[in-house]
Amino acid sequence: LLADELKAGVHALAIEPAAPGEKTRW
Repeated sequence: LLADELKAGVHALAIEPAAPGEKTRW
């Protein structure tokens, strides 16, 4: 995974379990 992908995943988890329109990354 790219650094941006990891940041996006962590940021998404910080707000909600999964990003809008995306499944849980972790």
